[in-house]
Amino acid sequence: MDLMRSFIAVLLLAVSQFVFAGTVTDLYQVTLSVDQQRSSPSDLQMSSGLAKVLVKVSGNSSIAEDSQIQSQLKVPARTLKQFSYIAKEDGEYLVLDFHPSVIDGLVTRTGFKPLGGQRPTVLLWFASDLSGEQDYLQFNDPFYKALQLAANSRGLPLQFPLFDLTDQVALTTADLWVLQDQSITQASARYNPDAIIAGRLSKVTPEGVSVAGLFINGGDNQPLAESGNIDQVAQALINRVADNLFKPVVSYKLSHFQTGVAVQVENISNLSDYVRLIDFLKGLSVVSQVKIEQAIGNQITVRLELDGSEEQLRQAFALEPQLQALDSLRNQDGSAVMIYRWQG
Repeated sequence: MDLMRSFIAVLLLAVSQFVFAGTVTDLYQVTLSVDQQRSSPSDLQMSSGLAKVLVKVSGNSSIAEDSQIQSQLKVPARTLKQFSYIAKEDGEYLVLDFHPSVIDGLVTRTGFKPLGGQRPTVLLWFASDLSGEQDYLQFNDPFYKALQLAANSRGLPLQFPLFDLTDQVALTTADLWVLQDQSITQASARYNPDAIIAGRLSKVTPEGVSVAGLFINGGDNQPLAESGNIDQVAQALINRVADNLFKPVVSYKLSHFQTGVAVQVENISNLSDYVRLIDFLKGLSVVSQVKIEQAIGNQITVRLELDGSEEQLRQAFALEPQLQALDSLRNQDGSAVMIYRWQG
């Protein structure tokens, strides 16, 4: 790997960590390509921008299918805060900024919780044979740009490895090409990502590429396979990963019989708090199953199936300094509701 390529790798990693580092900015803003500037955006442009922002804020790729959202998309003007135009080398762009409180209200009314700006980071490892031989995919490759644009559309932070000597020893091109999961996981440890995408990019037609890959999320490894033009493949990969990472967090529509103990936890302000809480609950020996029941604002209710007693559950909670007991009550059917505050 030549010096310039290493420099680009270092620069991109530094930029990605500064901009993202698990934090997504401009959630309520979207940029659209336009043919010309107008005195004000059209309803079609505002509707398109609103739909894109709702996906970013909610983490739900199908939120625009909701009947309430469909109604709002027909009259999008009240959701728009301001707009502007910018000129780039490849043309004119319209920048739409939407009212955060209005957007959050729309998301909440459809039964989903806004994710907030703190989100899981995904580390990318890609090899390619587009140059005629198997090698690490170069950082100036259009595929990386397409992945970044797709990730921006979903509010998903990406990380890039340095591909320095340490990386090349830990994860050889050969291991990356065959998607050797143990080597990929070990090489990724230095970057401390929340999840990993590893894959190989190959050309299948003059206009089309294919990706065979692996999505690693904790102990769960899922195969990835997409083909099409670069933009289609990148968006499909990011959509699948984002849907997988965001789905357990955003949905609170009830889909199970109300059994077990309900635990209401306040002050869950971001995705990191949510993940730590759920990991804690799943790690308790007295808990056999954790079900997400409801999320309203910064308050989440989970329903716990127990292998022990409610008193054992309370004792386990008392050992967790981040959980402050607030109240406890009984529903009319006799089921318990425990109320706590997260001290994250």
